[in-house]
Amino acid sequence: MNRLTAWPSDALPAAALAVMADSTVPAVQDGARLLLRRSLADGDVAEVLGRVLEHPSGSFHLFVTELISGDSLADAAIFAKFLTQARIILMQINRGRIAKDRIFMALRHEALAHRDRAADIAQLLYDFTLSVTLRDKAPALMILRDIARAWPDLTLPVTVARAGRTPSGGDSQASGNAA
Repeated sequence: MNRLTAWPSDALPAAALAVMADSTVPAVQDGARLLLRRSLADGDVAEVLGRVLEHPSGSFHLFVTELISGDSLADAAIFAKFLTQARIILMQINRGRIAKDRIFMALRHEALAHRDRAADIAQLLYDFTLSVTLRDKAPALMILRDIARAWPDLTLPVTVARAGRTPSGGDSQASGNAA
């Protein structure tokens, strides 16, 4: 049994647990992550995300995506870090399926809830669709379609057309269209 898990949830502040969750000692890392999961107050999530969003480890990516919920991305600086990390996580080939799925859900939520974030998310997803496997393109294209429907006046890097139709002006592939 991990000694940290026996501690009360409020034994350490969230910022200290975030540092411990990045430990190279697996028992410390696991215990700190468990305490974070049990004890994070909504106000602490943004602080913890700010500390852990830049971590390169795949297992840490999965942990970070557990923290992304509700208002955890409300702060503009945290959201900017999240977009950078989302790009890193999404661009990994044949790795991190659960983390990618969670990232897609968060991106979709943010893009449909906040017009001011939709353009940045659309650009990230467009870039993503140009360089990844077919399996990973589908959710990105669906979110791009949803952004176009939610914010029709927003300039996007793609044009969304109904299936079987191409927008006036030419070849759908050359113009970056998403059906």
